[in-house]
Amino acid sequence: MTAFSHLPSVSRVVNHQKVLVVVTLIFFAALSCVSRAFAEYVQVDSTLSLQQQVVEGNFEDDDEEDIQRNYSVGYDSKYFTVNLHVQAQVLYFQRLIDRSSDASELLVRRAKLSFKGHLVHEMMGYGIKLAYDEDDAVKLENFYMKLRLGKDYRLYLGQFKPRFLREDRISSRYQQAVDRSAVRMNYSLGYVQGLSLTGSYKSWGWALAAHDGRGKTLNDDDITSFATCFRVEWFMAGRKSEFKDYAAWSDQSPGLMVGAGVDHEDVLPGGNVEEFTTWTTDVSLKIHPFNVFAAIIGRHAQISGDPDPNQLGFVIQAGSFVVPDYLDLFARWERFSHDGYSEIGNDNNQKYKSRYNQINLYVAGLNYYFARHDAKLSADVEWVPAGLYRKESNLGLIKSDNDVEQIVYRVQLQFLL
Repeated sequence: MTAFSHLPSVSRVVNHQKVLVVVTLIFFAALSCVSRAFAEYVQVDSTLSLQQQVVEGNFEDDDEEDIQRNYSVGYDSKYFTVNLHVQAQVLYFQRLIDRSSDASELLVRRAKLSFKGHLVHEMMGYGIKLAYDEDDAVKLENFYMKLRLGKDYRLYLGQFKPRFLREDRISSRYQQAVDRSAVRMNYSLGYVQGLSLTGSYKSWGWALAAHDGRGKTLNDDDITSFATCFRVEWFMAGRKSEFKDYAAWSDQSPGLMVGAGVDHEDVLPGGNVEEFTTWTTDVSLKIHPFNVFAAIIGRHAQISGDPDPNQLGFVIQAGSFVVPDYLDLFARWERFSHDGYSEIGNDNNQKYKSRYNQINLYVAGLNYYFARHDAKLSADVEWVPAGLYRKESNLGLIKSDNDVEQIVYRVQLQFLL
């Protein structure tokens, strides 16, 4: 029996994904029929519309990924609404290993369908998101119910991305670089199942979640017995809705936000990882045309039979418009300190030792905004001077077991509907 024999087979995962897609389509078809019948019974007008939305919005609702200038297709009645949002990203990258061409690829980086709305009453919302990725797989990312508890509070139940890292708080459609940092991918909680209570006020907000462990979704094996996550944010200047992206647009006032979070996970018996705690603190600054973002992320684990590691990573990113609202330049520096382990608390409930305790990554590039984030062209270059503990396929990087240099050129086109 191999170390991975307990994981579901590829065919089982594919079958599960097909079932989820079919169930989702059946759900919306049935819900639409019931809603139409009920609307006709009570003589309520229902409309199918293509309309421009200008969303001021609270930063509290960023999980719904409303965009400030966007078109959405939706069905609207008094008792049921559904709005469809589409995200498409096409990526081309070329990778050099020790300055020699290694690989190049053109792929659909992301294709996402998001369904949002309310059921029966406006206080009862829902969110469903299907995503097609570069692995030719359809995945269910969001599947939650949302209960509005007055003006300031929301309760989420189901599958969602908990509020923890600042980079995860910003949708993939609003990133400044082609993609998020490799540091973020090492510490992200990903999508989990559980419940979350949030509070949003004039100048600050918080979120508390109880969930089943980092990166666990409907098709994954859980190795965490119980996990809790908490994040708090202070909006010291500017409007909350303006922190949905990094760019400092010309029509925005100066803004400053500070955030902090912690996630603690108890691991199921049977492996050598007993528990681990991840923490973060971050700051975001916007003063047109400049923007700055910095984050520090740490993780401590208790491991039976080995010294307990204390890992640390940080990200510093800065950008500036050179043509207001159309062309910006940016640069990013990332640094890992693995403390001897490349990964902790993965699906095998194991830890992986690494010979690379200090890893640096550098990214620089530009964005051209045809219609802000609705239509944008991004280009950047990644540079890893030596050694990378694991591959990051969506970043164009590969695992390097020796001190080889990696350079990746990336160009990405994005459209939103």
